Amino acid sequence: MKYSNLFYGVSFLALLSSCTEGNKAIKQADLGTESVNILTVDNLQFKDLNKNGELDPYEDWRLSSEERAKDLVSKMTLEEKAGMLLITDMRMFNEVFMLDKIETPKPVTADLNEEDVVIDKNQFTGEPLAYPVMNTVGTTKGVKDHHLRHYIWRTTTADAATMATWANKVQALAEETRLGIPVIFASQIHVIIFLLVQWVQQHQLLLVFLNGLQKLV
Repeated sequence: MKYSNLFYGVSFLALLSSCTEGNKAIKQADLGTESVNILTVDNLQFKDLNKNGELDPYEDWRLSSEERAKDLVSKMTLEEKAGMLLITDMRMFNEVFMLDKIETPKPVTADLNEEDVVIDKNQFTGEPLAYPVMNTVGTTKGVKDHHLRHYIWRTTTADAATMATWANKVQALAEETRLGIPVIFASQIHVIIFLLVQWVQQHQLLLVFLNGLQKLV
């Protein structure tokens, strides 16, 4: 009987030890917030993205991505789901549109650009379109009314600090929405590759030219 009590006592201590180690293994995630409240659960902090005062599974960064995504999708309206399927341009303030030719553009700032852009030409080729289309929607309208969450940075000339400040403002807008779903910013890698290839080709021509000069000398 004594041995049995000793066994259970040691087992209980081992269980407590494992639980303690498990708690120590959970490291507090770094949270940034603009408007939503912070929830404290199990001595850990979480963002109350849907402002209901409770910790929903999609707000719980301890869960797997699959669990969080499943819970979030179950809460989304059809319009919110449709917005997630789209990717569009997003322009910073004073950012020049691709088809516009401005010799001395104004400095790009971190202010939100609320201008809608309707075009009647292909923005890449300049060829006429069959009918005008909305190319870019104003920032606040896009995030709050059209539920857009996936944007491309194409032509901005802003420095990194300005881009970071602007991106934080956009995320603050997203945080104010019903579910607080954040925004994803993308940059098209094929554009970067194209520019890199152009740079390499230009420098190759320069090397050929220099090698030709050396032979003449």
